[in-house]
Amino acid sequence: MNATIYNSTFLNSLFTAEEFKFIKGIDSDSQKYEKILKKEIKYRDAIVTFINAIRGKMIRGEEFEENENLAELLKTSQECFDMVNSNVKQIQSNKETSDKINNQIVELLINVESEEDNLSASKFYDQASNLKEQISNFTENLNNSKLVIEANDILIENFINREVVKKYLPSNFYFDEETSIEEIAESHNGQDKSEEINTVTESIIVAKSEDIKEDNDTLLVSEKERMVYLPYSKDEVLEYMVQYPNQYSSFWDVVKKEFIFPIEFYIKHPALARFRETYALIRDRESKTIIDAFKLAMDTMFQHDLNPAIIAACKSQRQFENYLDCLEKKKVEDFSDFKIKFEVTPLKA
Repeated sequence: MNATIYNSTFLNSLFTAEEFKFIKGIDSDSQKYEKILKKEIKYRDAIVTFINAIRGKMIRGEEFEENENLAELLKTSQECFDMVNSNVKQIQSNKETSDKINNQIVELLINVESEEDNLSASKFYDQASNLKEQISNFTENLNNSKLVIEANDILIENFINREVVKKYLPSNFYFDEETSIEEIAESHNGQDKSEEINTVTESIIVAKSEDIKEDNDTLLVSEKERMVYLPYSKDEVLEYMVQYPNQYSSFWDVVKKEFIFPIEFYIKHPALARFRETYALIRDRESKTIIDAFKLAMDTMFQHDLNPAIIAACKSQRQFENYLDCLEKKKVEDFSDFKIKFEVTPLKA
């Protein structure tokens, strides 16, 4: 029995059409966790900045010139601070649960691969049913937490937007208007705009990016070095440095950690590697749903003539489909999205 067809049919019988639709809605939530967390942390920074400014005036014995009740302001700011911390904790919990569900899907596929020739339907059903239950519980909890976070954010934003508060915030203090808690509950078309980078972060990135070289448009699979070198662009590397400024010391540090891997990472368990790389391509780089990523990963998992490193090298689903088209026509030399080079050992040359 073809495991790919079996599991695709099984999934469709396990989940109803409405459940699939609901799962896709949940999945769009997970794509925004990091951005929403950043906004909540920005709220917290604003509140702390205001509290410190007011306390500083009190310590220095300066009069509070605003026509406001100072004690009431400090009380409200503390309440907002507590609400932000509650939101952050809840969002992190939601993200951890979403990641756990993703791990359950991967575990399911590992078992499918290990029993490809002797697939146990009952075992597969138990795992899939457990996954269904986890998703059901997650969606119920997520809907409840959305209401709380939204209510908290309304109060927090109202406080931060008061003139007496904004007066004590730096002039370059900003919020990402494209990111709001409502986005969790709504479908999203198109790509999110890149977040602005404050002056301090920009200076760090410029300093770290002085050694940026040229784009690398070649996938190199080297048996001699037992390494795989993925293609990358300067902008792609810079994006890593912008998003994680404290994790990378230089341009080459990003390349070493994100674009160079031992060859065994792809060839030790090729079926699992094909699933993993296809799932990452659709789920992470294309920001599509768990179900979309799962189904395409299942389709490519047992395609034995497909090198997993080539999937990893693809930056988009379009590139991947272009390569699959060339592979199907047995004209891989016509593939032009990036160069592919296999460096074999002298005995195999």
